[in-house]
Amino acid sequence: MTEVRDGQDWLFEALERLLQIPATDLADALKQAAQVMTEALSAGKVDAYLYDAERSELVAVGVSSTPMARREQALSLDRFPLTTGNRIVEVYRTGEPYWTGQADQDPRVSTRIKGKLGVRSMIAVPLDVSGERRGVLAAASAQPEAFSAADLRFLQAMAQLMAVVIERIHLQRARAEAVQLAERDRLRADFLATLSHDLQTPLTALRAGLGLLATSVRDRLQPNEQELLESARHNVERLRIRIDNLLTAHEVEAGTLELEPIALDLRTAIERAVTVVHPLLQERGQLLEVHLPEPLPIVGDVQRLEGVLLDLLANAHRHTPEGTRVMVSGQAATSEVRVTVRDTGPGIPAAELEAVFAPFHRRAGGGTGLGLANVRAIVALHGGRVWAESGPGQGAAFHVVLPRHDIEGEPR
Repeated sequence: MTEVRDGQDWLFEALERLLQIPATDLADALKQAAQVMTEALSAGKVDAYLYDAERSELVAVGVSSTPMARREQALSLDRFPLTTGNRIVEVYRTGEPYWTGQADQDPRVSTRIKGKLGVRSMIAVPLDVSGERRGVLAAASAQPEAFSAADLRFLQAMAQLMAVVIERIHLQRARAEAVQLAERDRLRADFLATLSHDLQTPLTALRAGLGLLATSVRDRLQPNEQELLESARHNVERLRIRIDNLLTAHEVEAGTLELEPIALDLRTAIERAVTVVHPLLQERGQLLEVHLPEPLPIVGDVQRLEGVLLDLLANAHRHTPEGTRVMVSGQAATSEVRVTVRDTGPGIPAAELEAVFAPFHRRAGGGTGLGLANVRAIVALHGGRVWAESGPGQGAAFHVVLPRHDIEGEPR
């Protein structure tokens, strides 16, 4: 039996030493804890086994620094596959502690552990973290009847303390990873914003140059040359939409997106967006129908709202087959105005009607996955709402509703 200790001083000393272990590296903390427990129990070794899901085995991550422990590692006796029916695996599976002073007579104790290491006494308890079985804490000795019931209770208490240490290390690791991810996201967002800004200047010059060419020399170009010029203009517009989406997404994420609201007729923003997208629709033989029979008075940022309609129309363009229709309609009610962009494409599955507004959600047909997320953010800043409706094979309809704001003195 273990020598009689003076009161509970040994327990408090062990607890104090365990609490002083830095909770930074899991393996190092478990090794230090194993050494403290080995000395407190006068054991030949203490192992902190953790479950390795990838290999489906218990691995002694924390091993004390003793001759028996070093021999255990040299002989690769520091891991047990769950298919092994030994006592350590049994404790892990059942959650029941194990205690023996005659291990050499127990057939469930590994023959190699008994023969190669000379283990005669063992105690083992389950190691649970946040209610989940994570491993086993075990002590061994070459002396028969080396451990008492008090030693087993001590090991159980240490298992609970080690669970706290493990959880604290995991939380610290998670916080560190979160900080790294946040910094990585910030750098990514800054890079995209810088890149988008840098691309806008040459893109603006390119748009202006192609527009000038189309105006001044179109009649002198051969049909194939005119086709090439129009293709270049359309691709520049596509690129502009993508760059605008990147910039807007960055502003939304950073919380820096600001509005310059004025009283306006929403038809102005719609007509601007239609002008940009119409050539793209024509390129695919898509028919665009616009039905705006009445004023749509609101207070809003005309440029941002143009971007909203541009994204909705570009989305319809991408997801509508060649030779089909895209329709834009608007109506004014007593307290709100509504604009609907409808296409005759394959539609959106019911499970995706909300997901399409999530950043980076991509449907078949391409796109960055930012346009509709930007639409929702900008509409929300205007005090409005946006949603999608669809049925299988019935196309998709995107509805934007904004507060109505009549100009004083004008008839409703």
